[in-house]
Amino acid sequence: MKQITLGKKIRELRLQKKMTQAELAGDTITRNMLSQIENGVAQPSVTTIMELAEKLGVPTEYFFSENGDLDAFRKIGAIAKIKKLYTAGDYGKCISRLENLGVSDDETEYLFARAAFDKGVELYRAGFLSGASAYFEKALLHAEKTIYTDDSFISAVQKYHCASCFIRSKEKDGPIYECDMKKTDELKADLFYIASIAGQSIPLESDETDGIYAEHLAVRKEMQKEKYDMDAMMKTLRDILSRADETRYAVLKYYVLCDLETLAGRTCDYKCAYECSSARLALAEKMNQ
Repeated sequence: MKQITLGKKIRELRLQKKMTQAELAGDTITRNMLSQIENGVAQPSVTTIMELAEKLGVPTEYFFSENGDLDAFRKIGAIAKIKKLYTAGDYGKCISRLENLGVSDDETEYLFARAAFDKGVELYRAGFLSGASAYFEKALLHAEKTIYTDDSFISAVQKYHCASCFIRSKEKDGPIYECDMKKTDELKADLFYIASIAGQSIPLESDETDGIYAEHLAVRKEMQKEKYDMDAMMKTLRDILSRADETRYAVLKYYVLCDLETLAGRTCDYKCAYECSSARLALAEKMNQ
């Protein structure tokens, strides 16, 4: 690879930022000195290089490298911090840092796809389905740009996106429950639950959904019978509702409210029906945010 001189690197970065020599020089050096550096006539001190690097927003190490692969140096300085953000579950900040980094390679695109997916799942569970869908679309977009994502990951993203669209539009278009990713018991629980709500015929094993989901599905199954204990069903739904943390089970909470409203109407408990309807509509409004 052809070596790029220090002066040329400084000049290219300055022009990219649309800065004049006087603006970049500032109080660090004279404009004339900067001109000499860019033309290879003069060599700056290490302190000057560090100050110019800070103004130009690049790692100092870039100016000491033998090539012009700026992306590699930007990545070296930022990728470790971005990975820590992802590991800590701060997916929004992780995505923001990746966008600001402006580097596109297999590793950064994979990180972007994973962070966008996990942020989407976080929003989905909290009931912000419109926002979740936007992140799922981002995840798919970036997944196409890296060799590290496999079919099972893309399948999971697509099915969460489909689940979000189903809840918002009530359209039953395509399977949304299959998910073959490793270590995804919680993901499977979400998808199996909404697939059942969507009326898709699927086997629901005890280890494929968590307890609170299974409890509600059991109530729904009981409600389909000709005779059932309505008071007991309403008591069970109220109990599920009291345990449905909205940061994790907003979707569940929405459908429990739907069923409780239905049963309250059948028992002429109009006060309960009205309260459920109001809470359900508030959740529906949230889901479109």
